Amino acid sequence: MEPRHDTQGTNHIRIGTVGWRHLHWRGPVYAPDVPREEWLASYASEFDVVELAESAYALPEPEIITDWCAATPESFRFAVRAPRQITHEKRLKHCASDLQRLFLRLEAFDLRLGPVIFTLPERWPFNLPRLSGFLGALPARSNAVLEAKDPSWHADEAREMLHRHAVSLCLHERKPCAEERTVMGRCTFIRPLVPVRQNPAGLPLEALRGWAGKVRGWNRRGCDVYVVFTDDARTANAVRNARRLRMFLDTGPGVGTVAGDA
Repeated sequence: MEPRHDTQGTNHIRIGTVGWRHLHWRGPVYAPDVPREEWLASYASEFDVVELAESAYALPEPEIITDWCAATPESFRFAVRAPRQITHEKRLKHCASDLQRLFLRLEAFDLRLGPVIFTLPERWPFNLPRLSGFLGALPARSNAVLEAKDPSWHADEAREMLHRHAVSLCLHERKPCAEERTVMGRCTFIRPLVPVRQNPAGLPLEALRGWAGKVRGWNRRGCDVYVVFTDDARTANAVRNARRLRMFLDTGPGVGTVAGDA
Protein backbone atom coordinates (compact mmCIF):
# COMPACT_ATOMS: atom_id res chain seq x y z
CA MET A 1 0.00 0.00 0.00
CA GLU A 2 1.48 3.34 -1.07
CA PRO A 3 1.53 6.21 1.44
CA ARG A 4 -1.39 8.50 0.65
CA HIS A 5 -1.00 12.23 0.30
CA ASP A 6 -3.95 14.55 0.13
CA THR A 7 -4.74 15.51 -3.45
CA GLN A 8 -6.91 18.52 -2.59
CA GLY A 9 -4.00 20.84 -1.87
CA THR A 10 -0.67 21.11 -0.12
CA ASN A 11 -1.90 19.67 3.17
CA HIS A 12 -1.34 16.04 3.97
CA ILE A 13 -2.97 13.24 5.90
CA ARG A 14 -0.28 11.07 7.44
CA ILE A 15 -1.00 7.77 9.16
CA GLY A 16 1.43 5.72 11.22
CA THR A 17 2.28 4.14 14.56
CA VAL A 18 4.37 4.71 17.65
CA GLY A 19 7.66 3.02 16.78
CA TRP A 20 8.57 0.55 14.06
CA ARG A 21 11.09 -1.73 15.80
CA HIS A 22 8.71 -3.94 17.80
CA LEU A 23 10.10 -7.48 17.78
CA HIS A 24 6.63 -9.05 17.73
CA TRP A 25 6.03 -7.35 14.35
CA ARG A 26 8.29 -9.90 12.70
CA GLY A 27 5.78 -12.04 10.85
CA PRO A 28 2.61 -9.91 11.19
CA VAL A 29 4.28 -6.83 9.68
CA TYR A 30 7.76 -7.72 8.42
CA ALA A 31 8.63 -10.83 6.47
CA PRO A 32 10.80 -13.20 8.53
CA ASP A 33 13.68 -12.88 6.08
CA VAL A 34 13.83 -9.05 6.22
CA PRO A 35 16.76 -7.97 8.46
CA ARG A 36 15.97 -5.55 11.26
CA GLU A 37 18.12 -2.81 9.73
CA GLU A 38 15.70 -2.76 6.79
CA TRP A 39 12.54 -2.55 8.88
CA LEU A 40 12.33 1.25 8.74
CA ALA A 41 12.49 1.29 4.94
CA SER A 42 9.84 -1.42 4.84
CA TYR A 43 7.66 0.53 7.27
CA ALA A 44 8.09 3.75 5.29
CA SER A 45 6.98 2.03 2.10
CA GLU A 46 3.49 1.74 3.65
CA PHE A 47 3.19 4.50 6.25
CA ASP A 48 4.31 8.12 6.15
CA VAL A 49 4.88 9.04 9.80
CA VAL A 50 6.29 7.33 12.87
CA GLU A 51 6.36 8.62 16.43
CA LEU A 52 9.57 8.23 18.40
CA ALA A 53 8.52 7.41 21.95
CA GLU A 54 12.06 6.61 23.10
CA SER A 55 13.09 10.22 22.50
CA ALA A 56 11.27 11.07 25.74
CA TYR A 57 14.15 9.34 27.54
CA ALA A 58 17.10 9.89 25.19
CA LEU A 59 17.30 11.88 21.98
CA PRO A 60 18.83 10.05 19.01
CA GLU A 61 22.34 11.05 17.97
CA PRO A 62 22.67 13.11 14.76
CA GLU A 63 24.33 10.26 12.85
CA ILE A 64 21.43 7.95 13.70
CA ILE A 65 18.95 10.57 12.54
CA THR A 66 20.90 10.85 9.28
CA ASP A 67 20.64 7.09 8.76
CA TRP A 68 16.90 7.13 9.44
CA CYS A 69 16.37 9.95 6.97
CA ALA A 70 18.38 8.10 4.33
CA ALA A 71 16.10 5.06 4.77
CA THR A 72 12.87 7.02 4.22
CA PRO A 73 11.38 9.01 1.33
CA GLU A 74 11.30 12.81 1.39
CA SER A 75 7.58 12.78 2.17
CA PHE A 76 8.10 10.76 5.39
CA ARG A 77 7.90 12.47 8.78
CA PHE A 78 9.26 11.66 12.24
CA ALA A 79 7.06 12.81 15.12
CA VAL A 80 9.29 13.26 18.16
CA ARG A 81 8.21 12.95 21.77
CA ALA A 82 9.91 15.68 23.80
CA PRO A 83 12.19 14.76 26.73
CA ARG A 84 10.52 14.01 30.05
CA GLN A 85 12.99 16.40 31.66
CA ILE A 86 10.87 19.18 30.17
CA THR A 87 7.42 17.69 30.69
CA HIS A 88 7.72 15.62 33.87
CA GLU A 89 10.76 16.79 35.83
CA LYS A 90 10.55 20.54 35.21
CA ARG A 91 6.86 20.49 34.28
CA LEU A 92 7.37 23.23 31.67
CA LYS A 93 9.15 25.52 34.18
CA HIS A 94 12.50 27.19 33.40
CA CYS A 95 13.02 25.04 30.32
CA ALA A 96 14.14 27.61 27.72
CA SER A 97 17.65 26.16 27.49
CA ASP A 98 16.24 22.62 27.29
CA LEU A 99 13.99 23.65 24.41
CA GLN A 100 16.90 25.27 22.63
CA ARG A 101 18.98 22.08 22.91
CA LEU A 102 16.03 19.95 21.81
CA PHE A 103 15.29 21.85 18.63
CA LEU A 104 18.99 22.19 17.83
CA ARG A 105 19.30 18.39 17.90
CA LEU A 106 16.14 17.98 15.84
CA GLU A 107 17.61 20.10 13.03
CA ALA A 108 19.25 16.88 11.86
CA PHE A 109 15.84 15.70 10.66
CA ASP A 110 15.59 18.74 8.37
CA LEU A 111 12.36 18.53 6.32
CA ARG A 112 11.51 15.10 7.73
CA LEU A 113 10.78 16.54 11.17
CA GLY A 114 7.10 16.27 11.98
CA PRO A 115 5.31 17.39 15.14
CA VAL A 116 7.16 17.58 18.46
CA ILE A 117 4.87 16.17 21.16
CA PHE A 118 5.06 17.42 24.74
CA THR A 119 3.26 14.76 26.78
CA LEU A 120 2.30 16.08 30.21
CA PRO A 121 1.99 14.01 33.41
CA GLU A 122 -1.24 12.04 33.75
CA ARG A 123 -2.88 13.97 36.60
CA TRP A 124 -1.20 17.35 36.36
CA PRO A 125 -3.91 20.07 36.15
CA PHE A 126 -3.81 23.17 34.00
CA ASN A 127 -1.18 25.67 35.14
CA LEU A 128 -1.50 29.05 33.40
CA PRO A 129 1.89 30.56 34.44
CA ARG A 130 3.72 27.38 33.40
CA LEU A 131 1.97 27.22 30.04
CA SER A 132 2.57 30.90 29.36
CA GLY A 133 6.29 30.66 30.12
CA PHE A 134 6.65 27.48 28.10
CA LEU A 135 4.90 28.88 25.03
CA GLY A 136 7.00 32.03 25.20
CA ALA A 137 10.19 29.93 25.17
CA LEU A 138 9.24 27.81 22.16
CA PRO A 139 11.21 28.58 18.98
CA ALA A 140 9.29 30.45 16.31
CA ARG A 141 7.27 28.27 13.96
CA SER A 142 7.96 25.09 15.93
CA ASN A 143 5.39 22.41 15.07
CA ALA A 144 4.59 21.72 18.71
CA VAL A 145 1.80 19.53 20.07
CA LEU A 146 0.71 19.49 23.70
CA GLU A 147 -0.65 16.15 24.92
CA ALA A 148 -2.55 16.78 28.14
CA LYS A 149 -4.38 13.96 29.92
CA ASP A 150 -6.01 16.08 32.62
CA PRO A 151 -9.29 17.59 31.31
CA SER A 152 -8.51 20.99 32.83
CA TRP A 153 -6.01 21.64 30.03
CA HIS A 154 -8.93 21.82 27.60
CA ALA A 155 -10.39 24.89 29.27
CA ASP A 156 -11.09 27.90 27.05
CA GLU A 157 -8.24 29.90 28.63
CA ALA A 158 -5.69 27.21 27.77
CA ARG A 159 -7.09 26.65 24.29
CA GLU A 160 -7.01 30.36 23.47
CA MET A 161 -3.40 30.64 24.59
CA LEU A 162 -2.39 27.61 22.54
CA HIS A 163 -4.18 29.07 19.54
CA ARG A 164 -2.29 32.37 19.84
CA HIS A 165 1.01 30.49 19.77
CA ALA A 166 -0.08 28.08 17.00
CA VAL A 167 0.43 25.05 19.25
CA SER A 168 -1.82 22.04 18.71
CA LEU A 169 -3.61 20.00 21.35
CA CYS A 170 -3.32 16.24 20.91
CA LEU A 171 -6.72 14.64 20.32
CA HIS A 172 -7.67 11.20 21.61
CA GLU A 173 -10.62 9.27 22.90
CA ARG A 174 -10.80 10.93 26.29
CA LYS A 175 -13.43 13.62 26.57
CA PRO A 176 -13.57 16.48 25.86
CA CYS A 177 -10.69 16.31 23.36
CA ALA A 178 -12.43 13.66 21.23
CA GLU A 179 -15.07 16.30 20.54
CA GLU A 180 -12.54 19.03 19.79
CA ARG A 181 -13.47 21.00 16.68
CA THR A 182 -10.97 23.83 16.63
CA VAL A 183 -7.65 23.55 14.84
CA MET A 184 -5.35 25.53 17.11
CA GLY A 185 -1.87 24.85 15.75
CA ARG A 186 -0.06 24.07 12.54
CA CYS A 187 -1.39 20.53 12.43
CA THR A 188 -3.99 18.23 13.91
CA PHE A 189 -2.37 15.37 15.85
CA ILE A 190 -4.56 12.40 16.79
CA ARG A 191 -3.64 9.45 19.00
CA PRO A 192 -6.68 7.14 19.13
CA LEU A 193 -6.44 5.14 22.35
CA VAL A 194 -7.12 1.43 22.13
CA PRO A 195 -7.76 -0.27 25.52
CA VAL A 196 -6.71 -3.81 24.64
CA ARG A 197 -8.98 -5.40 27.27
CA GLN A 198 -12.00 -3.71 25.71
CA ASN A 199 -10.94 -4.10 22.08
CA PRO A 200 -8.60 -7.11 21.75
CA ALA A 201 -8.88 -7.03 17.95
CA GLY A 202 -8.20 -3.29 17.69
CA LEU A 203 -10.51 -0.32 17.34
CA PRO A 204 -14.04 -1.15 16.17
CA LEU A 205 -14.68 -0.36 12.53
CA GLU A 206 -17.36 2.18 13.41
CA ALA A 207 -14.84 4.08 15.54
CA LEU A 208 -12.37 4.13 12.66
CA ARG A 209 -15.09 5.34 10.29
CA GLY A 210 -15.78 8.17 12.72
CA TRP A 211 -12.11 9.14 12.85
CA ALA A 212 -11.91 9.01 9.04
CA GLY A 213 -14.73 11.54 8.77
CA LYS A 214 -13.10 13.88 11.29
CA VAL A 215 -9.73 13.57 9.57
CA ARG A 216 -11.24 14.52 6.21
CA GLY A 217 -12.94 17.52 7.79
CA TRP A 218 -9.78 18.85 9.43
CA ASN A 219 -7.82 18.33 6.23
CA ARG A 220 -10.41 20.18 4.15
CA ARG A 221 -9.96 23.13 6.48
CA GLY A 222 -6.36 23.40 5.35
CA CYS A 223 -4.62 21.44 8.08
CA ASP A 224 -1.96 18.74 8.03
CA VAL A 225 -3.39 15.77 9.92
CA TYR A 226 -1.32 13.12 11.71
CA VAL A 227 -2.92 9.97 13.10
CA VAL A 228 -0.60 7.79 15.17
CA PHE A 229 -1.70 4.49 16.70
CA THR A 230 -0.09 2.92 19.76
CA ASP A 231 0.73 -0.78 19.78
CA ASP A 232 -0.36 -2.88 22.74
CA ALA A 233 0.09 -6.28 24.32
CA ARG A 234 2.13 -7.71 21.42
CA THR A 235 -0.88 -7.70 19.11
CA ALA A 236 0.33 -5.45 16.23
CA ASN A 237 -3.07 -3.76 16.53
CA ALA A 238 -1.46 -0.41 15.75
CA VAL A 239 -0.65 -1.56 12.23
CA ARG A 240 -4.06 -3.16 11.81
CA ASN A 241 -5.83 0.04 12.90
CA ALA A 242 -3.62 2.23 10.70
CA ARG A 243 -4.29 0.07 7.64
CA ARG A 244 -8.04 0.08 8.23
CA LEU A 245 -8.16 3.84 8.73
CA ARG A 246 -6.16 4.35 5.54
CA MET A 247 -8.62 2.15 3.67
CA PHE A 248 -11.58 4.17 4.94
CA LEU A 249 -9.85 7.38 3.89
CA ASP A 250 -9.04 6.01 0.44
CA THR A 251 -12.48 4.57 -0.24
CA GLY A 252 -14.50 7.47 1.12
CA PRO A 253 -17.55 7.58 3.42
CA GLY A 254 -20.24 4.97 3.34
CA VAL A 255 -18.02 1.94 2.93
CA GLY A 256 -19.57 -1.16 4.45
CA THR A 257 -16.68 -3.47 5.28
CA VAL A 258 -12.92 -3.52 5.26
CA ALA A 259 -11.15 -6.22 3.30
CA GLY A 260 -10.44 -9.16 5.56
CA ASP A 261 -13.08 -8.16 8.10
CA ALA A 262 -16.24 -9.28 6.30
